[in-house]
Amino acid sequence: MASEKPDTEVNSELAFDFMSFMMVYKEKQLQEREIKSFVKSISSGAVNDFQLCAWLCSVHEKPLKFSETAKLAKAMLEESKRLETKDDWNVVSYLGSDVMGDSRCLVAVPLLATLGFTVPAIQVGNNVSLEKLKCIPGFNPELKLEDMNSMLEKVGCFAGYSQDLNLVESKMNTILKSVETLKSNQLDLARQFSLLAACGITHVFGDVGCVGKGKRDPAFERAKDITNLTKSLGIKCRVHVSDATVPYSTMLGYPLEIRDVVTVLGGEGSSDVVDILSLQCAHLLQMTEKVESLNDGKKMVIDALASGEALTKFLEMLEAQGVSRDTTDKLRERKFDEVLPVAPYQTKIEARFSGRKTGIVRDIRLDQLERVVKDHLGGYGNSGQGIEIAVEIGSKVSAGSCLAVVHHSKDTLTSKQKGIIQNTAFDIEKIHFNRVVESFRNDWPDKKRKNRNSKSGSRNEADTDKLEVKDEVKDEVKEGVSSTTSTDSVPKDYVVVVNTENGDDQRTVIEKKE
Repeated sequence: MASEKPDTEVNSELAFDFMSFMMVYKEKQLQEREIKSFVKSISSGAVNDFQLCAWLCSVHEKPLKFSETAKLAKAMLEESKRLETKDDWNVVSYLGSDVMGDSRCLVAVPLLATLGFTVPAIQVGNNVSLEKLKCIPGFNPELKLEDMNSMLEKVGCFAGYSQDLNLVESKMNTILKSVETLKSNQLDLARQFSLLAACGITHVFGDVGCVGKGKRDPAFERAKDITNLTKSLGIKCRVHVSDATVPYSTMLGYPLEIRDVVTVLGGEGSSDVVDILSLQCAHLLQMTEKVESLNDGKKMVIDALASGEALTKFLEMLEAQGVSRDTTDKLRERKFDEVLPVAPYQTKIEARFSGRKTGIVRDIRLDQLERVVKDHLGGYGNSGQGIEIAVEIGSKVSAGSCLAVVHHSKDTLTSKQKGIIQNTAFDIEKIHFNRVVESFRNDWPDKKRKNRNSKSGSRNEADTDKLEVKDEVKDEVKEGVSSTTSTDSVPKDYVVVVNTENGDDQRTVIEKKE
C-alpha cells in the first residue's frame, strides 16, 4: 500500500483540469490553491508546453493582477531548488531599468562583490545584460547549480542563469523566447523575483525608468509592485523611479557598452554614469548597515572604482565563466578592437546652431538615441553598431563640437539619421558667456563727467562711475543673450519608493525640477 501513494499523487497531478483553470483565469481572479496546482502541474508535466503557451497568450491579453503575481512568485519559489548561501553573507541584487537589465547591472555586480557583498546575478534567460556579455569571446551564461555555488564561494558573484534552478521558469522562458510578442510585466516580476528568492537574496535595489511626466504614474505603480512583491517574499528592497532620458552608459550597442563597462570599472567612467551608480549602490551599503550615510556609501563606491579592484573582480568573474586569460588581459589593457566586434564605419555628429557659437548641454535624450539604434542602425546586436556619446550633461560646446560618434555598417548616414541625433537627442542651450562681473574706471573724459554730474545733482563721482558701468553692462546685454557661466547639470526628476524596515511604503521626492 505504501508504494501506491506516490502513484495516486502523480495521477492527481495528471488529472489537472486545464480548461477549467483557463475559464477561471479569464473570468475571475485566481486563488492561491489554483495557482499552486497549476505550477505543480507544469513542473510535473501534467501541463504540456502547448497548454502553457496558451496560458501565456492569455496573460498577454489579460494581465495578471498583482495579488496573482505574488501568489505565482511564491508557488514558483516552492518548486525551485536553492543555492547554498552562508548565514554571514550579505546576499544582494542590483536590478537596472525595468528589471530586465542594462549596463549598470554589469558594473554593479563586480562592484558590489568588491565591497564585500555576495552577488548571485541570476537572470531570466532573455535578460539583456547577458546578451551584452555574450559579445565577449568564450563567455558562458548558462551555469549548473554547482558552478553557481562554487563561484559565490570563490569569486563572490556571477552573472548567468540555470535550467536546473527552476524548471517552471525554464519552460516559460523557452516559450517566451520563441514567441517574442508575448510580454507581461507582472509575469516578468514573478519569474525574476522567485529566482532571486531561490538564490537567498536578502536585499534588493532596483531602478524603474520613466520618460516624461505623463508616464510617472505607471512607473510609480511598477515600483510599488516591486517593493510589495519583495516584501511578500521576505526581501528588503528600495526602488528608484528615475528619469529614463539620463544616459546609463556613454555608449549604446552591445559591444560598445562592454567597452563602457570596463572603462567605468577601471575608474575612468563618465560622471553622468558614476554619479547615479554610486548613489544607488550606496543605498545597498546603507540598507545592510555597512555605512550610516549615503555620502559615506558613495565615497566607498568611488574609491572601489578608482582603485581598479572592481575591474579585477569583473575579469575574475569572466574567467570563471569561460573567458580566456588572454582575452581578459586585452580588456584590462583596453585593446577592445582585438576582442569585441567593431563596425566598419564611424561618423562624428557635430553640434550645430545658428546665432551664438557656444552653448551648454542641458539634457541628453537616451530614448532618442535608442530610437536611432533600433530603427536606423539595425537594432541591438553583436555587430558593433551603436552610438558613442562624446559629451556630458553640463558640458560647454561650440558649433562643430563632437556630440556623438555613430558606429555603423553602411558607408554613409542619411541626413535624417544625423538630424534625429543633432536636433532631438541633445538639448543645447545657446548662450552668451559674459565673464565680467563688475567694472571700475577712472578715465572718464572731463566733459562727459561734468555733464553726468550736472544731471545727477548731488551724486558723487563714485556713484556716477558706477551708473556709467551699469549703462555699459545694459548695452552689452542688448547686444547678446544674457546667460550664466555655470556648467552644472540640470536637476532631474528623482523619486524614491522605499520598502522600509517595518514594511511601510514611502515615496520621497529627492530632487524636483519644475
